[in-house]
Amino acid sequence: MILSIVLKEWKEFWRDRGLRLIVLGYLAVYAVSLLVSAVQFLRYEHDRVVAEKSARESWINQGEKNPHAATYFGLVTFPKRSALSILEPGALPYLGVAAYLRTGERTDFVDLPARDRSPLLSLVSLSPAVCWQLVFPFLIVLLTYSTLARDRETGMERYLLAVGSNRATLFFGKTLGAGLVLLVIYLVTYGLGGVVASVAGGFAEEDMSAWLLIGMFYLLFSAAVFFLSLAISGLASTSRQALVGGMVMWLLVAVVLPRFAADYGRNSVASPSALELSRITELDMEKGFGDRPPREARAEETLNMLFRELKVGRREDITMNLPGFEFISEAEVEAASRRGRLAQTRQILAAQTASMERGAAFSPTTAVQLLGSTLAGTAAEQRYPVTDSAELYAHRVRRILNRELAAKGKELGGAFTSNRSFWNQIDTFDPDLPEQIEAATARTRSIVTLLVWFILALLAAATSGLVVPQMGERS
Repeated sequence: MILSIVLKEWKEFWRDRGLRLIVLGYLAVYAVSLLVSAVQFLRYEHDRVVAEKSARESWINQGEKNPHAATYFGLVTFPKRSALSILEPGALPYLGVAAYLRTGERTDFVDLPARDRSPLLSLVSLSPAVCWQLVFPFLIVLLTYSTLARDRETGMERYLLAVGSNRATLFFGKTLGAGLVLLVIYLVTYGLGGVVASVAGGFAEEDMSAWLLIGMFYLLFSAAVFFLSLAISGLASTSRQALVGGMVMWLLVAVVLPRFAADYGRNSVASPSALELSRITELDMEKGFGDRPPREARAEETLNMLFRELKVGRREDITMNLPGFEFISEAEVEAASRRGRLAQTRQILAAQTASMERGAAFSPTTAVQLLGSTLAGTAAEQRYPVTDSAELYAHRVRRILNRELAAKGKELGGAFTSNRSFWNQIDTFDPDLPEQIEAATARTRSIVTLLVWFILALLAAATSGLVVPQMGERS
């Protein structure tokens, strides 16, 4: 009996021209989002390779100069992106795409892609992840809102119960029928996304496992929305009431609650703006911080150090470029201040993310967003290891240049220069892709949130379908 109902629901769906058009519309939106994301990924990878080659050639062909000057010539590096970023771009539009590795400056990635977008495009960035978070739940509501309410409204449910069917058979048959249709749509679209991502970017070592986990979490999220829609359909006395209730549920799950979770995370732990961070750094420079004395004391220490090194007693007797020496010293102090303050900012952002995860207890969409972006390697905090490794690389280059200065400076004097053969000894910076599976293990709260929502939605659907509905029951 259940199998007959499942087949009946399956056939009725594909015979309904309106529902077929709705599905085709979703597939068209998904295909466009996948195409746009793939093109953006390929364009970024092409630009990254070209820019790295250009930066390398510029470094090698910088001409003959003193290694001290080369430390300020600098190197430019660009982070890699996982192929899964095609499916889940995460925070990439708000993360920099280039880092300038130069002495005395804090290494950080700048040039945010979101700044080059029009304000309208910044509202919603079309991607497969957006389709799974917004469009597919909307499709679920449109396809399932009348699953249980329609038979009650038309009297078919009363007739079927009168001829010997029971409520459990009807519920499981209709649930499996509607769920099978949606499962096929989801698997086809998600599988297509995986094929495109694999072909366009090539799956790395962790990408296949991460792709399967992302698919599992989005399937769990979609199932929760499906059962919530069924619960509303089971409680509503008419299809119109079920549609209105489903739209309200979709609006809450896909729009309102994620906004609440994001605002809760941002407002519960305040973070300094870029302007405030600059002001704090300037205050550090003026008044000192940690073991760094105030600006005037540092200038006095620098002057006394030069007196001792040059064995002179007056400023006029110093043969070195004192302003340039002080500039280098202050630049290093400023870099140390920014490193310390940015480390504090990272802690604040980590606290904000933790607050957002707590807020995600009310928002399964936020939970699946955090899990998806982490598994795709596109979460904001996954840029930190790349930034740190770039910083270490810049320090290593600086040590190589300083050793060249120390070795040849004594032999040839301060006016010696290095050439192309020496510049070529500096290897290129090749950052690794961010950890994905290991990073996702820290999202335990988000995983629990998805499971709880799924279980509660399943119980709600079962209650509305198996227990006599409290609203609109017709005897």
